[in-house]
Amino acid sequence: MANVNIVSAPLGGNLQSLLMSDDIQPGSEPSYQLCKTIYTYHPLGKRLVDGPLEMALSKPRLISVPDAPDDVATKAFQTEWDTMRCDHYIMNTMRLSKIYGISTIAMSCEEYPDNVPIPPEEMYKINLNFRVYDPLNTAGSLVLDLNPQSPHFLKPEIVRVANKPFHPSRTCVMMNEDPVYLSFTSSAFGYVGRSIYQRALYPLKSFISSLIADDLVARKCGVIVAKIKQPGSIVNNISTGLFAGKRNIVKEAETTNVISIGPDEDISSIDLNNIEGALMMSRKHIIANIASAANMPEHILSQEKLSNGFESGGEDFKIIADYIAGVQNEMIELFDYFTKIVQRKAWNPEFYTTVQNLYPEQYGDMSYDEFFYDCKNKFSTRFPELIEEREEKRLDTEKLKTETIVNVANAFLPTLDPDNQAILFQWCADNLNALKMIFPDELQFDLDSFRANAEEQKQKEDQKANQEQMQAMQNGGNFGGDPDLTEGNEVADDSMPKLVVGKLGLTYEYE
Repeated sequence: MANVNIVSAPLGGNLQSLLMSDDIQPGSEPSYQLCKTIYTYHPLGKRLVDGPLEMALSKPRLISVPDAPDDVATKAFQTEWDTMRCDHYIMNTMRLSKIYGISTIAMSCEEYPDNVPIPPEEMYKINLNFRVYDPLNTAGSLVLDLNPQSPHFLKPEIVRVANKPFHPSRTCVMMNEDPVYLSFTSSAFGYVGRSIYQRALYPLKSFISSLIADDLVARKCGVIVAKIKQPGSIVNNISTGLFAGKRNIVKEAETTNVISIGPDEDISSIDLNNIEGALMMSRKHIIANIASAANMPEHILSQEKLSNGFESGGEDFKIIADYIAGVQNEMIELFDYFTKIVQRKAWNPEFYTTVQNLYPEQYGDMSYDEFFYDCKNKFSTRFPELIEEREEKRLDTEKLKTETIVNVANAFLPTLDPDNQAILFQWCADNLNALKMIFPDELQFDLDSFRANAEEQKQKEDQKANQEQMQAMQNGGNFGGDPDLTEGNEVADDSMPKLVVGKLGLTYEYE
């Protein structure tokens, strides 16, 4: 029976052998393997790449499809988006593009070969799968066109993996930074974007040196210095044993122990007071250099407490928020790539049949193509604000919005006919329903009943005004002037409905 010997690799071999090499100097370019090693082993390698991406995707996008009843289109889209794990693939594609300089996501299925497009109307019937490729998988096909007269100049064309091409509609290529003419990127095997580690390579090496210095300080901080008086010029076995015994006593002494030393002897720890300041300053400068080389705020790397917190919207976090907004803009192409696919799979003919059964009055006579393109054209998204308001501040904001809605309604209500009054009240209801903190339950109007009631009320008011005018004329009023201005007569009550903010909420009354 053969024996199997398992030999482990030397600790720190991957990172130390590369980053501690004297060949790495300012301006050195990282290779494909070095970029992989930095991301895998370097303490700041993952944070440089994943930190901003995780912050950018920490909150889901806000999706809106106006005029869709009960948000059925929005809910179906979000459900399909989560089922397909689109955020996961977007994150992974962006991650690889930042590590190496370029990455590709490709869509495959069993029904159609990779080199032909998938008919959009057939997507909902097909089980799609997605794969994210790094530049080593696509090496040779994404070198890019260097002909300045070509329409594809410095643009990705056909993607090949294992010498098998993908149709352009099936792929999305992401580059970290735009390519520079005749600037070859070793980590991406082409004239493409650049790794986020390229400019920061030398300070990343310096950071490893600071870790080694920390380790040395940690090892030396527990050293005890015993100043023991020498017995004389002659050293024999007896004096040597005496010194060894004293050292063992100091070494084994612990809390609550008592040891004795001579009046001319002293015991102290090694003095490292002058090292801490230099180490802290050096580490801070190295992290600042890495952040500057990667063009990102230093706080993302240092993880230091911000001078002003997230909720207060201090200047430090505003800088971070602006940077994250830029990262989100870099993802737009990937979001658009998945949005087209998810719309086809979520708003399919079977889904539309269900919508027609639920809302026959609105969609009974509408074809599927009309419904789909209506939802697609009205579809809109935006990223939520990274700075969240406190609950008290949000409540005050919603109260102010409520008062504004009421003031607008009261300004227009006296001059509107019953039909436009109904439209105005529906507008108020839609805006109030958006204020979820104050009004968790939706406010809904029966517009037909409202119009009928408003018309009936108007007729009663006109009839009352006519009766009062006739009564004034019978009492000998001023026939040549305004009967309402006749002495002894009251002005006709032309009261109009008015919204009032009371203790119990909004009330609808006449004044």
